[in-house]
Amino acid sequence: FFFFFFFFFFFSNEYIKINSSLIKALTFRSMVVIGQRVQIGDYGAIVKYLGEVSGTKGEWIGIEWEEENRGKHDGSHDGKRYFQARPGCGSFVRAHKITPGYSFSEMLKIRYTDVTGTPVLCVDTTA
Repeated sequence: FFFFFFFFFFFSNEYIKINSSLIKALTFRSMVVIGQRVQIGDYGAIVKYLGEVSGTKGEWIGIEWEEENRGKHDGSHDGKRYFQARPGCGSFVRAHKITPGYSFSEMLKIRYTDVTGTPVLCVDTTA
């Protein structure tokens, strides 16, 4: 009994720390996947990288903005390449900043149907 109590008392704190870090990492990884379209505020982006960035703490999401020149780089940070993006379209953001974006098929449905789901086609009848 004494051995069990000793083990539990001295090592349970480390066990809890390790497990809470693992849970945070698994939660972070399950939120987004590379190639997923996400929203940051009113702007869309594609996830290009998930993980740590040297010289910083914690997990980052590397994104390529859909809008030209919205980012700060091309996927590199301090001379190390983390992902490939168009110049001026790459950024690193924290997970709490993003929300899931719409897929291509969802965007088409939103753009080309009315509120009842009926397809709406824009036809120029003046020509």
